[in-house]
Amino acid sequence: MNKKINIGIIGSGKITNEYLKILIKLKTFNLEGITSKTNKNSFKIAKRFKINKVYKNYKEMANSKNIDALFVLVSYNNIYKVTKEIIKYRKPIFIEKPPGLSLQETKKLFQLSKKHKVKNMVGLNRRYYSIFEKGKKIISSKGRLLGLSIEGHERAWSKNFRLNNWLFANSIHTLDLINFFGGNVDSKKIYINKYKGLNSNISCNFMFKSGALGLYQAFWYSPGGWSVKLYGEGVTVIFNPLEKGYYFLNDSKKRVILPDKIDLLYKPGFYKQIKVFENYILKNKKDKNMHDLKSCLKTITLLDNINKNINI
Repeated sequence: MNKKINIGIIGSGKITNEYLKILIKLKTFNLEGITSKTNKNSFKIAKRFKINKVYKNYKEMANSKNIDALFVLVSYNNIYKVTKEIIKYRKPIFIEKPPGLSLQETKKLFQLSKKHKVKNMVGLNRRYYSIFEKGKKIISSKGRLLGLSIEGHERAWSKNFRLNNWLFANSIHTLDLINFFGGNVDSKKIYINKYKGLNSNISCNFMFKSGALGLYQAFWYSPGGWSVKLYGEGVTVIFNPLEKGYYFLNDSKKRVILPDKIDLLYKPGFYKQIKVFENYILKNKKDKNMHDLKSCLKTITLLDNINKNINI
């Protein structure tokens, strides 16, 4: 494909603006169209980012000969519905997380993508944090990963918190980091405990096929953010909050992990994942950290396992 990739944006929320800040800078992409539920904001965004056309709806956009690829950036409870409808148009699709609010929905999208032979990518931007990649290299430079500890607290204590489907809608980020940092989990060695009376307060112990140990904790009714700790041979790497990284060697001196400049200029991870999607469209090459609907099923399956045990 020598010409520019004409893209269509579905959705006009805050997250759309974050993607467009990058897309407008990349020479490979042409901002051909945008559409949203009411299109009230679409016209404002189209004017701001010089998008060629506001389409009446996403079906019209997906069916247009002027559109080469699609970005599904709608609210989390509408992603599955929209993606299911546009897959049949056989155009590459970038899907914001979560691809579905259940294991069944994600499996359905994967089956449809396979049937229609559609290139797709699921946008879990934390897989592309520059400090995460540097942290993994620090661990491997000293030897093996011995274990990891992840805290995936949600804000059930907040008055503005919406509990419905939140495990799939948002906790997918921290649960995906289990596979990202540790690799494949031994499904026969997962142990889940929950606090009686508050089922969303959980502690999960598991083992990776590599032999490393894992701990995932989520205390939704206790204020606190997300964090990750990686334990290596003579080294500990910590991300707390996830956007800040540092590590300790045997001398106990704290060393800061600095992010790449691109993660300071844009929302962390966004630039890299868009470049990965671009390369996938042009060269049919998948990045090692890239999630499509097929590979994302690993995370969704693990999430579903936890969901069944805690009954949120």
